[in-house]
Amino acid sequence: MTVVVGFLLALLALVGTHLLDGGELGLLLQPSAALIVVGGTVAALAVQYRWEALRDVLYDLRSGDPAAAHRLSREETIRLFVAMAGAVHRRGTQAVMGVAADVATESSLLHTAVELVGRGSSAEDIRTTLELSAARIDRRAAMAVDVLQAGGGFAPTMGVLGAVFGLVRIMSMVSNPDQLGSGIALAFVATIYGLGLANFVLLPLAGRMETRVQGQLDDMELVIEGACALANRDEPKLVERKLASFARTQGMRNRAVS
Repeated sequence: MTVVVGFLLALLALVGTHLLDGGELGLLLQPSAALIVVGGTVAALAVQYRWEALRDVLYDLRSGDPAAAHRLSREETIRLFVAMAGAVHRRGTQAVMGVAADVATESSLLHTAVELVGRGSSAEDIRTTLELSAARIDRRAAMAVDVLQAGGGFAPTMGVLGAVFGLVRIMSMVSNPDQLGSGIALAFVATIYGLGLANFVLLPLAGRMETRVQGQLDDMELVIEGACALANRDEPKLVERKLASFARTQGMRNRAVS
């Protein structure tokens, strides 16, 4: 929701400034300038990155990496681990096997972690297995952020290229003053499109994705630490104390975002 509001505010600021200065709305609508900026940026990204990387960016922006999805809050996750710690302390690690199926739809990593605990895996093996999943998600997110940041670098350059095209058009119309206006509009509007695409769309989306993925990695670290505590058969109170810092971290992150 905040993404849509941000885009609308940016559009309102640009168009509103133009209209307040007495400009006409039609001057900002230049399809050829949009084609140069958007088409050129996409083309440059396609040259630099594989198609799979570009596809993953679009998918992650829309719905996120399903492997990183964690629908439980950290408080709920901590309470679940404390409850499982009590069951493990009384009946052994096999007592948590029934929980694995219940959490499968909430978090794939939590499902894997509980299954590993239930099968009697050691804390070291659990940590190694789950950290591999976290590392894969981190690499995919880093690639997505890199793609968006690269696009944010290409877009202004494409705007300058559009401006050059406009100047070339102007020079070819010196003998026909009536058509100079369209060439000048193309030159400057292409620059606006390039800067706007970079600073109102691509770079903010890169920062947003980076923040979201950091939160997902924190959730995964919580699951890893909780699973290792279960494998070590820590007492429920000790598990709660170990994991309490994750809830405080989420609280500070939420206050910073708001």
